Amino acid sequence: MRGEKNKEKLFNRYMNRQVALTLLRIVLIFTVSLTSTIIVLSEEETTVMQGAVGSGPSFIMPIGIQVEADGNFVVFDLGLEAIIRVDHNTGNRTIISNATIGSGPAFVAPMGIALESDENIVVLDVGLEAILRVNPINGNRTIISNATIGSGVNFIVPWALTVESDGNIVVTDSVLSAILRVNPTSGNRTIISNATIGTGPDLIVPIDIAIEPDENIVVFDLYGIVRIDPISGNRSMVSDATTGSGPCFCAAESLVVESDGHIIVADLGLESIIRVNPSNGNRAFLSNAKIGSGPSFGTPEAQSIEADGNIVVVDPCLEAVIRVNKNNGNREIVSTAQTIKDTGLEIPRGISVDKDNNIFIVDSSLEAVIRVNPENGYRYVISDPSKGSGIEFIAPFGIAVESDGHIIVTDPALEAVIRVDPKDGARVVLSNSQTGSGPNLGSPMGIAIGLNGDIILCDLGINAIIRVNATTGNRVVISNATIGSGPSFGSPFGITIESNGDIIATDTGFEQIMRIDPVSGNRSIVSSAFVGTGPPFVAPWAITVESTSNLAVVDPGLEAVLRVKFIGGNRIIISDATTGNGTDFVAPAGIAIETNGSILVIDPGLKQIIRVNPVTGNRAVITLTNPPIITPQGLEIIT
Repeated sequence: MRGEKNKEKLFNRYMNRQVALTLLRIVLIFTVSLTSTIIVLSEEETTVMQGAVGSGPSFIMPIGIQVEADGNFVVFDLGLEAIIRVDHNTGNRTIISNATIGSGPAFVAPMGIALESDENIVVLDVGLEAILRVNPINGNRTIISNATIGSGVNFIVPWALTVESDGNIVVTDSVLSAILRVNPTSGNRTIISNATIGTGPDLIVPIDIAIEPDENIVVFDLYGIVRIDPISGNRSMVSDATTGSGPCFCAAESLVVESDGHIIVADLGLESIIRVNPSNGNRAFLSNAKIGSGPSFGTPEAQSIEADGNIVVVDPCLEAVIRVNKNNGNREIVSTAQTIKDTGLEIPRGISVDKDNNIFIVDSSLEAVIRVNPENGYRYVISDPSKGSGIEFIAPFGIAVESDGHIIVTDPALEAVIRVDPKDGARVVLSNSQTGSGPNLGSPMGIAIGLNGDIILCDLGINAIIRVNATTGNRVVISNATIGSGPSFGSPFGITIESNGDIIATDTGFEQIMRIDPVSGNRSIVSSAFVGTGPPFVAPWAITVESTSNLAVVDPGLEAVLRVKFIGGNRIIISDATTGNGTDFVAPAGIAIETNGSILVIDPGLKQIIRVNPVTGNRAVITLTNPPIITPQGLEIIT
């Protein structure tokens, strides 16, 4: 029973941290160049398929990978609760340990994976609250350390592990906010570093861990990389929003160290692999949709280094192993069972409706702002790399429409807020480190327009609610850990404004909805597992205000739209697989309300916009599978 409860806790926590994981189930691998003439093609003719690579069981949720001495990969798949060996040449997949292969305790909620010097596999299982050793030949599993094996502080939520040169295992525990060393023979556990052991910045939620060439430990801790002395436990910041230059981390998930000491970080929020200088903390994109050729990442989750220095990445969204060239960032799929179908949009993320009921969306892969006809689903390019002057988007995320019709977009990769002219698509930076005063943006995500016309946004990089002056671009922190009283943010993400000007934000980190006073910054919980009745949130994402003054929230973890009462915080499901008829959600990501009260949901998994009846929950797709995308020059079919 304890294991099951921990497993449930793990999955909730995992969904919150994988911000984009459930949002990007199918990512395009192939893009056909656009044309300025009218093209009429059947759906069959405009469908592009990406074939499978390698034989064997399909991945479901691959989240960990290591390179064996012979060059093959061992991959841990949370969905299969299994270790899979992948042939590095053919991509063939073979299960080497699961509930039916190998003896010993079955995996419950495995998270971390590492290799010992003798090629045994060590696995961290949060459900078992244990470290297991797995024989790489027969798949037998033996517990090395848990509450009954080995002495010392017990694990609570151990998250990642790695092996030191002397064979000791070091583990992150995100609830203990600590790093522990585990004796591989006795299973004894000793805290190396936490709030009371070692000096330097406190650990908050240590996520992943690796060893540098000089045996120092590096940890990704929620918003940055921390270096830990393995003897004293002293901590120093290597790279975060204020240490080092370059793109701020958005939703970084894992790190690994190259032979020269550079640190490679997988950031699923930016859909990128980032290389970090270990000396000054500077960050540079190594591979993403703009850097390197090959299939774009969906959710780069974990990585390892091959003998030749190339990087292999597991991507749960693509359900694939991808090889990244260490020099140019080129990507190739090494192994996947999936055949990916192109339906038109690539990664639609944000959605907004103007006063005339026009629908606007951003697509981070197309790097575009698109207007959608609410009647027939036709899509009109407003701004993209080939339309409109000014700075080009990298990963546009949030969108809102100003009263004069101009479109405001957040781009966490640019660390900027951009204003788009709806007539000619021109893009002008409204606010970034060079435009406007105040604290630099880190990873601006959800965005809304305040009652006075200012822009209000959630910034994951600095964990704050920010006000941006709509004229000057000046930035002011409305609420963060030091401004305003009340419960702290975990990961503020989606945002909307009440009729009285109060700010409502989703917090995926703490699975709750928060109200923020726009003047004082004081915070209070509107709805959570402890406030209000009804189904608890798993990953509350985007949010809007209904005309009835209820809140409407999309939760990709629940694959549902929920209605939340302003008073009391009670939650009911408006629409999901069992409530309402029509196309089921896959990964609902954005939400807006039409002038008639209907709810619009953007679903990157379906690559569609869904209209939801607010009474019955019935769902209807309003975008076509392969519609024309209209520009002033003609029709462009994006396939």
